[in-house]
Amino acid sequence: MATIVDGYCRVSTDPQEDNTSLDEQERSIRDYCAQNGFIVGMMHRETYSGYVYREREKLSLMRERYLSGKTHGVVVRTFDRLSRKEVHFGILLEEMEHNNIPLYCVKEVLEDSLIGRITRLFLGFLAEWEWEKIRERTTTGRINRAKEGKIVAGRKLPYGWKLRNRLPISAGWPSSMPQAPVRMS
Repeated sequence: MATIVDGYCRVSTDPQEDNTSLDEQERSIRDYCAQNGFIVGMMHRETYSGYVYREREKLSLMRERYLSGKTHGVVVRTFDRLSRKEVHFGILLEEMEHNNIPLYCVKEVLEDSLIGRITRLFLGFLAEWEWEKIRERTTTGRINRAKEGKIVAGRKLPYGWKLRNRLPISAGWPSSMPQAPVRMS
């Protein structure tokens, strides 16, 4: 009888999702399952930070599925897709091991031994360290942009700003915009 597994794909931000990273992860997981004779029960695709785990809907659904016996394994492309925080990675691994749910990884092959578990924990620490460095670089970049007088925003312009020649400018209050009357009591 073939083993039913769930696949889990995750990216942190929408631009990564647009960059087909989720598609590539799913494709490699499906290929891995086909090569190993696994049946994909469900493919979970999520755009959420790997630094948290309780808040991720798709991860929670996948956990519910293996805890209830609907699936008998989990496949990820790389271990850091499951979690970028070592403690959370350890919690998820322990939960899977306790419930006899194997974790399969497409790109990172680790043996099921003490050395293999230590290596997985080390990779968890490495993923967490990498996340901290990304966060630090992003914060430094935003601070530098602010010091240069540039807009510090996410993918969307702040309210009241618009683009002119691909540069953000304050839209101010154009005379063509209706304004609500101000009433004072």
